[in-house]
Amino acid sequence: MVKVSLLYVSEKDEIAAKRTDNLDKSKAKPFEISELEGVAENLQRAVELHSLPESPDYYALQAHASQEYLVETEDLAKIQENELIILQMSPIIRVENFLSS
Repeated sequence: MVKVSLLYVSEKDEIAAKRTDNLDKSKAKPFEISELEGVAENLQRAVELHSLPESPDYYALQAHASQEYLVETEDLAKIQENELIILQMSPIIRVENFLSS
């Protein structure tokens, strides 16, 4: 099981979120992702649990351990420790590695 922090990233902050130090980590909501195939479902559950707003805003997942996640294209996105990915909630979960761009 991988422990991650969920950070709310508003649409206007999307570009700023390419740098981890620009994210407001006080808004982090820790939760766990237990299955490779369950990224979307687990994120949705965490959003509902914490009553966070949904699309068109973005969420950043900060992984606390290396793990591979299965994204909607069935390509594997390698998430290194403390690496950030941005997940768009709707209409389709999209995974992007902003740190490598």
